[in-house]
Amino acid sequence: MIRPIDYCETPDHFSSSILTIEQRIEELQTLRKQYIQKFQTLTATVNLTAVEQPQESIYNEQK
Repeated sequence: MIRPIDYCETPDHFSSSILTIEQRIEELQTLRKQYIQKFQTLTATVNLTAVEQPQESIYNEQK
């Protein structure tokens, strides 16, 4: 659990929070790698321009 810093009262509170933060960072880095791999797979099979500008095409359709 990440305890709010103002509520950390013992070294154990700090250690536990720091450990949890480090674990979450690792999880997010793994997730980032998965997104990058999926993006690379997608861009290898789809027109890159369409993938990079989905908001513009949505915006243009709503006008």
